[in-house]
Amino acid sequence: MFRMNSASRIFLSLLFLFGVSAAHTADVKIPVEPGVVDPALSSKKTELKNVKNALSLPAAITFASGNVLRGSLRFLVKDMVISAKDTHDGRSRRISLEEITGLGILRWQGRKEKGGSYAFYPALATLSLKSGDVYRIGSLTQFYRLYFTYSGQESIVYSYFYVQRDKNGWVGYGNNTIDYPETHPHNQTVVEIRFFNKADETQPAQDLLKYFLK
Repeated sequence: MFRMNSASRIFLSLLFLFGVSAAHTADVKIPVEPGVVDPALSSKKTELKNVKNALSLPAAITFASGNVLRGSLRFLVKDMVISAKDTHDGRSRRISLEEITGLGILRWQGRKEKGGSYAFYPALATLSLKSGDVYRIGSLTQFYRLYFTYSGQESIVYSYFYVQRDKNGWVGYGNNTIDYPETHPHNQTVVEIRFFNKADETQPAQDLLKYFLK
């Protein structure tokens, strides 16, 4: 009877897990633009080209669907201002984007658009810094559109979304309250960003090898 040695068993186990992983990740797609076209994004290819030399930070982004993608985010500016009303001492604070470890969006606020649609933009989020400081901030304009690179693919992903409203209420949300979309974004909406050091980034194969060889 043929018997496999330990090396063969590890190889076949890795092969099986890679197959399972591939089957799952094949369904993960880079999100497309929201349902209503934003005129500011009509030249997306040009916009992406313009950020080639921008600040690039390794990041994991989480969508409302629960999907998480690891790649890098590019920013046209290198810092941001935390307004006085959001700081602990009542004074505004300018921070480098490289100081941020995470951003979690808690609530969105709707703005009426043409044609019965509403655009819901981030209105409240927690901002965590490497220093250990955590803020609840409301000014999130620079995080509305995010230039994201994942597995060599460049795209723009969004932390805002659109919802249609008619005489029966929010289309697609059933018979829910007027403020329901404020805490229930579209599945392709970015809801969390986690920044990490480049040295901490590992490939799936490396993670699996560590699992089997530990």
